[in-house]
Amino acid sequence: MNQAPAQRRPSRLRALTIGLLGLVGGLLPAAEPLVFVSGYGPEIISYTLDGSGKMTEVGRAPGGANPSFLAWSPDHKNLYAVNEGSGGGKVLSFAIDATGKLTKTGEGSMGAAGSACHLSVHPSGKWIFTASYGSGHVTVLPIKADGSVGDAVDVQMAGKNAHQTVVNKDGSVLFVPTLGIDQVQVYAVDAVAGKLTQTTSIPLAKGAGPRHCALSHDEKYLYVINEYGSSVTTFINEGGKRQFKDVGTVPTLPADFTGKNTCAHIVVAPDGKTIYGSNRGHNSVAIFRVSDDGAKLTVAGHETAGGEINTPRNFSLSPDGSLALVASQKGDVVSVLKVDPATGLMTKVGSQKVGPGPSFVGVMPR
Repeated sequence: MNQAPAQRRPSRLRALTIGLLGLVGGLLPAAEPLVFVSGYGPEIISYTLDGSGKMTEVGRAPGGANPSFLAWSPDHKNLYAVNEGSGGGKVLSFAIDATGKLTKTGEGSMGAAGSACHLSVHPSGKWIFTASYGSGHVTVLPIKADGSVGDAVDVQMAGKNAHQTVVNKDGSVLFVPTLGIDQVQVYAVDAVAGKLTQTTSIPLAKGAGPRHCALSHDEKYLYVINEYGSSVTTFINEGGKRQFKDVGTVPTLPADFTGKNTCAHIVVAPDGKTIYGSNRGHNSVAIFRVSDDGAKLTVAGHETAGGEINTPRNFSLSPDGSLALVASQKGDVVSVLKVDPATGLMTKVGSQKVGPGPSFVGVMPR
């Protein structure tokens, strides 16, 4: 009888220890997001990003020939890179360690497809989709159990100048803008076999050149940025049946701009209230406010980072939407801008010199 309290003490001690560890863990700040930058140099550069917008380099890894676009796995443990141009026809995989440094884990052949300009990862973390600008193909490659990439299991002709692959939240639908034929191809995704079945094509105006697209958070709207048209076109998914209706187009340029321009990338802010698109020529990020129903875009401004932005092929927002990072392909710099949550407008807070010809900058939460 006298031994019972002593026998219970270890259990109580463990419970107290676990409780204290949980409290301390809750007080510790979350790990800083990682930033990955790549482009027409041979390296992929890793940085941490603090709340003020400061980027601190943590490592560089050989990325093959022109690792011009990157994507990461849903668990944030693996990174994938296309090799555009002379290194075409393959995707590289890398393990991401706790500090953000990269270790190459494999290469996957894209089969009959030419070099890819874009890739994305299926929400299941089992498949990679690539778009090949030169050959027009869309490709599916498997992700192995260890996170490395395998050879293509499906290669299909999407259309001239296939430029991007965007998968919806549940992984059932893939969108592929085909710039050369002014369409966005829509595919049903077989997530078990890694196969694509085309279901429809979304037409754009002749000569618009749809380059990239983004879904609204409720997936009711598809926003398409047009490279040659210097515009954004909004489509509504009527009845949720993948029947997309054009509901309007807005220009990405100020009315008084008369120079040459092409558009590149489009991003929907985490709160869904602002959409951003990049102008190459005007050298700005166009800022649009979104109506409550998601259908109407209104120009709010154009950000140039004080003239620093130069040919912004790609840009990204931090996970909370408070910071924007813009890669200037002809400036060898990433501009860091603070985002006003009330207006979506930006203010430059920093710059980071990076490798030559940066075409990708991405912010990965941890």
